[in-house]
Amino acid sequence: MTGGVDIMRLNARALRQASAFDVLTVLLAVAVMLLVVYPLLRMLWVAVAPAGTPSLAAVSQVFGAPWLAQTVFNTVVIVGTSSVLALVFGGGIAWLNERTDARLGLIGDILPIVPLLVPSIAFAIGWVFLGAPGTGFINGALAATLGRLGIDAGVQIAGWTGVIFLYTIHSVPYVYLVVAAALRNVDSSIEEASRTSGASAWTTLWKISLPAIAPALVSGALLALITGFANYSIPVIVAERAGIGVISVRIFRMLNAEIPPRLDQAAVMTVFVLVAIAIMWSFQRRLVAGGRFSAIAGKGARWTPVRLGPWRWLAWAALFAYFMCAAVLPLGALIVVALQPFWTGSIVFGELSLINFHEVYVADQLTRAAFMSSMLYGIFGGMIAMLAASMIALFAVRHDNVFGRFVDGVMKLPAAFSHLALAVGFLLALAGPPFSLGGTVTLLLLVYVVIHLPQASITATSAVAQVGRELSEAAAVAGASDARAFRTIALPLILPGIVAGWALLFVLIAGEVTASALLSGLGRPVIGFVILSAWESGTWGNLAALAGGFAIMNVVVVLFATVIGRGNARLR
Repeated sequence: MTGGVDIMRLNARALRQASAFDVLTVLLAVAVMLLVVYPLLRMLWVAVAPAGTPSLAAVSQVFGAPWLAQTVFNTVVIVGTSSVLALVFGGGIAWLNERTDARLGLIGDILPIVPLLVPSIAFAIGWVFLGAPGTGFINGALAATLGRLGIDAGVQIAGWTGVIFLYTIHSVPYVYLVVAAALRNVDSSIEEASRTSGASAWTTLWKISLPAIAPALVSGALLALITGFANYSIPVIVAERAGIGVISVRIFRMLNAEIPPRLDQAAVMTVFVLVAIAIMWSFQRRLVAGGRFSAIAGKGARWTPVRLGPWRWLAWAALFAYFMCAAVLPLGALIVVALQPFWTGSIVFGELSLINFHEVYVADQLTRAAFMSSMLYGIFGGMIAMLAASMIALFAVRHDNVFGRFVDGVMKLPAAFSHLALAVGFLLALAGPPFSLGGTVTLLLLVYVVIHLPQASITATSAVAQVGRELSEAAAVAGASDARAFRTIALPLILPGIVAGWALLFVLIAGEVTASALLSGLGRPVIGFVILSAWESGTWGNLAALAGGFAIMNVVVVLFATVIGRGNARLR
């Protein structure tokens, strides 16, 4: 009994000593956990008890559906193949950029992540304009050149090859970011010793470099799989044209295109995706915990880049080709179609005009409202997510213990689930009674923030790591509260990193399609929803003006944020 009283006294003393900033941060972490766990539990309950009592009717209906086997097969083949290819290309670009003389400096760091700045729906539509039979610009160019020589050549983007190609390009940045970070954190002295001993660059890569970063490769592949299962833009734009059904589109149709909506069956399908992701997470943890990877200890050693000789030009050509496929070609196609009165496979410069932009951004009130709504969601959603992530990152640094790491891990919890699963969970848990948030700004903002908290947390943690703990301790000695120290010391120092993270979140939130397609509508339109509506109506000029203008806005915002962040860094 005495021991219990002592523990209660210690806890009470710790509670009194805890600052208001710490208490607020812990409450914030608890709120995030509830916003992730409750919707998922609600979704699981709907799947097994659609009418409030346990029943497996929805499960049997889904697993007895004639379309299930083909849809699952299509999804697994597309996502699995594209993830493997993304791992090869993303890891290869990271190695070229971090370990060889093909590195292009800052340009080399930016080019691989350019697709993150282009909304996935704009990327997919741009490639439809490029690779559609007959009217696609690539097919038009091939017909005008090779066709005159009697060579029948063309591309078909709406097919298995095209869908896997687009999934791969879309997933490369996620793999690149993880693998490049691992290569930067690994001491290359053993790699240099291997080459000094006479091993070729390829032998060193296979036996030394790859085993050292194997956990990062596994994580990159898993991230590509998760984003692939959640992707809605590419399958609805391209796979549907080819008659290839995938899980994400099927779930959306159950919720939005069928009357009455099949909430229980959609929940079953989403749980199916969650189980698949959980199995992959478990496989990754076992693989990493197995200890079969080589590790290179030590950091900070200088390294000599691998000299590729004449292969360096091929590496640069490959990086340039990736940049063209990921951004330049699809954006160029969008702009050309937006400037033409009709979409054809050729460009008639005398007919180019801004009429489609005028119709979309000036004459159409719904589009204007959607554009402004998406901008505001991106601005304020990014700010909220980055502020919350910064507070928790500082808390984790100040409390370097199990509890601090747990609080920090909560912010990364949404990364374990696909956007599709979280969006469906929020729809089932909060759209109806007792919360009745369906179609409201609150619901959309909550979903956007929660979905993108992991990206915010990673960026904030990186920025906070550059601020020494001594500054906070000095502020405490001087009598400043934690909140004041955060506002006057930490925040100005980490602001460049915060601005960079906000720019990324702005692009991701404003261009979010998966959650927007499920949770928005005519009463609360966002740009992703309006672009999908324009796609279904077949108004190609307006569609291109919407997607192209939105992509250009994202690039402008990122460039502006970069200038602001660097300017602030110079003033420090």
